[in-house]
Amino acid sequence: MKRFERIVNYAIADRIIIINPFDLVAPIHKPKNLKSDYGCDLQTVKPMPYNHIFTEYYVKRPNGELWNDVWFENELCIMYAAVDDVLSQSIFAVLIADELNLTDKVLIFDLAWVQHQLVDRYSDINGQHYRFSDNLYRFEHTNHYCEFCDEMETEIRDNLEFAVKSSGAKILIFDNLPDKCEFAYQMMQILINLKKKYGLSVLCLVRTPKRDMSVPIEYSEYTGSMALIDFCDSAVVIGKSSRGKSVRYVKQIKSRNNKIEYGSDNVVLYNIVKEDGIYLRFDFNGHGTERDHLVKTRKKNRQK
Repeated sequence: MKRFERIVNYAIADRIIIINPFDLVAPIHKPKNLKSDYGCDLQTVKPMPYNHIFTEYYVKRPNGELWNDVWFENELCIMYAAVDDVLSQSIFAVLIADELNLTDKVLIFDLAWVQHQLVDRYSDINGQHYRFSDNLYRFEHTNHYCEFCDEMETEIRDNLEFAVKSSGAKILIFDNLPDKCEFAYQMMQILINLKKKYGLSVLCLVRTPKRDMSVPIEYSEYTGSMALIDFCDSAVVIGKSSRGKSVRYVKQIKSRNNKIEYGSDNVVLYNIVKEDGIYLRFDFNGHGTERDHLVKTRKKNRQK
């Protein structure tokens, strides 16, 4: 707090400047070669005139859309799904990646699936397989540790940074993390650090406990201690529908920079299909209301 007061006094010496205390990540006078825990150079804080935000805005236009008015360039978006539906979450993420890599390099950093599982998804019994763009990269990380530890964190961080640098990708999909635990919390810090260092756009898949399908999805379910939603710019949830095993709906629960387009009254509907027998994907099926896809509970009438 004393350091913050010194910086504020320094800033207002000759004019009024507003400073966000959360941006004060390093002292004004930094030692040479000062490194963060992640090996990045710490930046010197330099107060800027408030009018600088307009100059910066016109030099660097707002981020372009990546996916469906939900995820934008240089943002971190979280896609939630219940632990019993992580397969559909991964299928949907690959569909998004497949659409994006027509023009951009996309990297999927995979903690969840192994090679033969992916082959089953994207091929038929005769060995015919779907042809992905050469702009789509995948790094399969094999976990060598039984539980979260510093060595595991370091190994994943180093492999992740290596994969980003060697692929040249600016779009990263991280598959996947558990919600509300120390491991996920630390990984999210690493993702944010790499996003800033390399100018990445990040989609992070997060699995949550199995939920009651009769209850609407609410933002409050994803808040709390070590909640990852606090770190992201936007968030969506894949919900299982009562209308069929292959039916899913996507609901938007957070948007830091834009209005929420896909709330309870306008969820996005999909059917899971295997196109041409080789491509397991989400097939768009319009929009609807969330209540139409919830499990209906029966009220028992008691006779007196």
